[in-house]
Amino acid sequence: MGDLVRMSKKSLFYCIACLLVGVAVGCFYTQARTGRVVANTFATLEFSDLGESSERAQNAYQHENAPVAIYALTEVLDKQKAAERIGETAFISKQIISIDLMLTHARLAKLYAQVGQTNLSAQHIEEALDYARTDSKLAITNKDTLMDFVAKIDKGTR
Repeated sequence: MGDLVRMSKKSLFYCIACLLVGVAVGCFYTQARTGRVVANTFATLEFSDLGESSERAQNAYQHENAPVAIYALTEVLDKQKAAERIGETAFISKQIISIDLMLTHARLAKLYAQVGQTNLSAQHIEEALDYARTDSKLAITNKDTLMDFVAKIDKGTR
């Protein structure tokens, strides 16, 4: 009888241990799944906000005076840099983020040149060229090719 009780206690211990492990694994899985859902929801909201800001900035760039356009582009630049820090998502690739940053910096350079702020213009040219160099398919190597590329893009969006 003592062996049976010891066996039952041992079996009971294993059953409880398996149950606890199962509950722990279930909790871990649920939290991981919930974390992915939250992350995807956050990415969707960020992507939506970035899209709206980009649209406002593009409208300001095309239709407003230079100071208003600079403000709008600077606002979207901050959001693009935040997207760059987050990294590639299901909604936006690293390449798209890089090209968007290049275009925003180039447009800011153009606007700063228009208002006579040559130092800021030069700074944005360099940053745009840095992003252009990360995408070898673009073949943008200097200010002239950068500004020609942006002019073609801008002409196509109007």
